[in-house]
Amino acid sequence: MNSGKFILSLWKECKTVFQSSSNRHLKELLTSSVEIVKKNYDVFRAKADLEFLNYIVQMNVSEYLIGTNGDNFEIRLQAYLQREDMSIEEIWHILSQLIWDLTVPVTDEICPFCCCDNLVLLVDKEKKHTYQSCENCFWISEDGIQITRPNSLFPASKDMIKCKNISSIDPN
Repeated sequence: MNSGKFILSLWKECKTVFQSSSNRHLKELLTSSVEIVKKNYDVFRAKADLEFLNYIVQMNVSEYLIGTNGDNFEIRLQAYLQREDMSIEEIWHILSQLIWDLTVPVTDEICPFCCCDNLVLLVDKEKKHTYQSCENCFWISEDGIQITRPNSLFPASKDMIKCKNISSIDPN
C-alpha cells in the first residue's frame, strides 16, 4: 500500500473510532486509541517522542482514571471528524494528545502560582516520584515543594494516586 493510501486508511480508522465514541464511553475511546497507536508503532516511531510512544504501547487502560479533566470529548471528536488530508504527524498529534487528556488525572486544587484550577498529577518514567503540575503555567511541585521540571513525565496511574494519598482525587 502506498503512503497516501495508508494515511487515508489510518485516518479512516481513527474517524470510525471517533464517530462511535461519547463522553459516557471514554474508556472505549481510550482503548481504541491506544490500540491504533500499538498497531502503527513503526509508523509513529519516526514522528513521536519515543518515550511517550513507548509509554502508550505499554499502557494498561484499566490502571488509569479516565476523563477527569472535565473536557467535552464529544465536541473535540466532532472537530476531528471534519479534518481531511491528514499527515502522520497530525494523526500522531491528535492521538497522543487525546490519550494524554483522557489519562492525566486533574485535581481539585488551585495552582499556587497562577491560581488556575488545572493541576494534574504526573509521574517520572521510573514511577518513583509523583508531581503536581499546572497545565497553564507549568509550575510543578513534589511533596508540596516547587521544583525544576524533570524530563519525561507521564500521567499518574490509580496506584500512584493511592500511594500518594491525594485527597482531591478518588482513584476508585
